[in-house]
Amino acid sequence: MKKLLTFISLFILFSGQIFAQEFIAYEGKNTIKEGDGGAKKTVDGIDFWSDGAPPYKYQIMGFITDRRHKTGLVGKFRMSSLESDIAELAKNKGGDAVISISSESEVVGLIGQNFGSATGSATTMGGVTTGSAIGSSTITSQAVQKQNNKYMLVKYLKE
Repeated sequence: MKKLLTFISLFILFSGQIFAQEFIAYEGKNTIKEGDGGAKKTVDGIDFWSDGAPPYKYQIMGFITDRRHKTGLVGKFRMSSLESDIAELAKNKGGDAVISISSESEVVGLIGQNFGSATGSATTMGGVTTGSAIGSSTITSQAVQKQNNKYMLVKYLKE
């Protein structure tokens, strides 16, 4: 029981290292844009645009970057909430939509294990010794990946 509590405590302590988001406000000229359209998906009230941009006027508010583990049990759990997490941040910053700028996987290491076994025997008869041995080994490894996403946060403008 003590080991389980220690594991849970360490997991909670380091879980912030598994998932990181950042919003950076955009300042500059030409913040008003109008796209030609693209693929749109709505998650928790926020429009997610990919392969294009909204076909109406919008203002660039800033950029959201998100980096999280992609592999393993924790990675699968974190990736399943990616769009909801982005939508929550977009709402908190007053945005209506995000436009996907980039999405890439990064290999940050390898994790693996190996297992080996061997057996042997020897027999002596009349001053002659004979022996035999058999061994085997199994090695597995998997890439540890992080997912990096960048979105442009926008506010729709009424015409």
